[in-house]
Amino acid sequence: MKNKITKYILLAFTCLGLQACLFQEDDIFEKSSANRASENVAELQELLVNVPNGWKMEYYPGTDYSMGGITLLCRFDGNNVTVMSEIGSAKTASGKEASSLYKITSEESTVLTFDSFNEFVHCFSEPVMGMNTNLEGDYEFVYMGQEDNKVFLQGRRYHNTMVMTPLTQGISWKDYINQLNLIEREAFLKTYSLMVGGQKIGNAVRTSHLFSLTVDGQTGNVAPFIYTPEGIRFKDAISLQGKNAQNFVWNKADMTFTCSDEGATDVVLKASYPQNYTSYEDYLGFYYMFYKEYDQYNEAEDKVDFKPGYTVVELRQKVEGESFMLVSSKLEAEAADIVVTYDKATGRLIIKPQDVTVMGYPGALVIGFEQGFLPAHYGLDLGNLAPLTEMEMGLVGIPEGSGDDLTLSFVEYGNVFSSMTGETATSLIFTAYDNENFSTNSYLGLIEWYDSIQLQKY
Repeated sequence: MKNKITKYILLAFTCLGLQACLFQEDDIFEKSSANRASENVAELQELLVNVPNGWKMEYYPGTDYSMGGITLLCRFDGNNVTVMSEIGSAKTASGKEASSLYKITSEESTVLTFDSFNEFVHCFSEPVMGMNTNLEGDYEFVYMGQEDNKVFLQGRRYHNTMVMTPLTQGISWKDYINQLNLIEREAFLKTYSLMVGGQKIGNAVRTSHLFSLTVDGQTGNVAPFIYTPEGIRFKDAISLQGKNAQNFVWNKADMTFTCSDEGATDVVLKASYPQNYTSYEDYLGFYYMFYKEYDQYNEAEDKVDFKPGYTVVELRQKVEGESFMLVSSKLEAEAADIVVTYDKATGRLIIKPQDVTVMGYPGALVIGFEQGFLPAHYGLDLGNLAPLTEMEMGLVGIPEGSGDDLTLSFVEYGNVFSSMTGETATSLIFTAYDNENFSTNSYLGLIEWYDSIQLQKY
């Protein structure tokens, strides 16, 4: 009996000890995980709402930041978020606002979700041109915490880190976005010399919001950046000769980005024109236009037959420094004038798919190759996203010679057409649909088909 009592006493002390441990555990974790999660949700909600002029969000689409960064201005009111984008969307230019719902939830972690459609955010996750692909952008973000007046988020799917900082009170959203756009327009060249202490140490090539750096003959560093009201800021500092450079100030007069970081103020990106650069004014005037023209569909051999042709065309100013109209009596009789874009960065002419009037009816100018074309103007729906994606397609004129000896041979611009079809684009095709003269029952609405186009100064 005595042994039983001893056992019971020991068991009681053991239970008391366990209870003490449990109370001690409660002292360490004063709040349950559910309570902590709720507090994180409330913390983020309060942070987002209590900023008078909204947030600057450094938004990075693309796996591993592969598309560089853009600025989104965001204002949260507890239920709705209003967004303005540096580049706009496929349907809306920058400087406009779009509102939608958002929510903050607690799942495995605290998540900010743009849970109804916002064109400036969801344009990066929508399918591109109807294909099963997108620009690899997130609309759900894991809350990583806040420090030094900054909120850190991570894209839930592509895992890029986004940083949000309050926009200074009193600054106009439109003025802020316009300043970013101004620097991007002024810094239109794509080729740069890397300078340290006044000496050239390498080269840099800008592709949209990325710089590819070449130092000592080795291309190794691809550096994503974002535009600022002063110039640019690299996502991560670039290291050159032991100097870390991240923030750069733009100078239009000498076409330079100069580092403003302590200890690296002699690091400079100096823009330069590419070789064989042709100015806008040099393209104006008359040309012989040589091409192979659609003759007939050869049913026996199941192929399209072409015949040689030529006409005289004029490149006439449309918007000075930006675009031309390609006009001729032949085009006026059969189809319509063509808008030709001038790419200031390369000094080249680009003919993009576009809406046209064909014999008085709505139609499209598309691209193709000798035996086929896309029966729709793919590429147009990229709209204002084109400066970021550089996925527009068309034909680009490669210049040879200059002055009266200038000759242009047109080849595929970009690689969208070739990646979709497996063939390289070489043709311009006028099409029209569903009117009294032409319909989709004809050969895909074909009106005129020009292949292997060359322009030679008249």
